[in-house]
Amino acid sequence: KRLEKEKKENIAIRVELEKNVERMKAELERVHSQASALNQSLVVETSRLATNVAETNKTASSQVAQAKVEANQAKEIAKRREQELASLQAELVTVRTQLSNLQ
Repeated sequence: KRLEKEKKENIAIRVELEKNVERMKAELERVHSQASALNQSLVVETSRLATNVAETNKTASSQVAQAKVEANQAKEIAKRREQELASLQAELVTVRTQLSNLQ
């Protein structure tokens, strides 16, 4: 009788273990599914961020190039203004000299 009781207990334990194994398999499948979804989401987000970085770099490069062009234009304008000023100063000296000669 004791063996029969132990056999029934062992069967009950085995059934419980098998249920636990099935629950763990289901939980593992659920976690695996979530991990796959997160991984796919990460791939999409990484791609989006890489695109944003590339666009930002392109925009920044364009802005730097534009700033260089504008700086060069400003230098040219400043150089012309300096030449005009030098020319006007020379003309002023000439006019003063002529005025002095007239007096």
